[in-house]
Amino acid sequence: MSRKWFALAAAVGSVMFIAGISPAQDEKHSETHKLMEKISKKNNEIKKDVRTPANFEKAGAKKVAGKADDLIKLLQDARKQKESAEKQKKSYDDWTKLTDATITAVEDFRKVAEKGNQAEAKKAFTSSVGAKCSDCHKVFRVEDDE
Repeated sequence: MSRKWFALAAAVGSVMFIAGISPAQDEKHSETHKLMEKISKKNNEIKKDVRTPANFEKAGAKKVAGKADDLIKLLQDARKQKESAEKQKKSYDDWTKLTDATITAVEDFRKVAEKGNQAEAKKAFTSSVGAKCSDCHKVFRVEDDE
């Protein structure tokens, strides 16, 4: 009987220990890092939605456009962060120019997606938005050892 209680106590203790570590790990990440995680998640959602005609139809043009709006808001929040420019010892103007270019690409994609043509939406997203993200990452992406 005592073995069962010991196993239960060990399991509860493990869960509490793991739960206690998670918030501490989140505190290690910068605001920019947290925003980029959200941007990456939204980017992947859109990429999945435009990948095939079936996915695009299932998601719906208006919802894909709405996700683009969400992505724009996240990018606008990221634009205000100076941390990446400081870490890379680059100018904040370079950061804002690259984020502005990405925002413009997402706005253009949004207009295309709203029209409901999957092939055009996929092309606009992969070629234009993807290219702008890559342009920024070439300059400002910091690979953390975390």
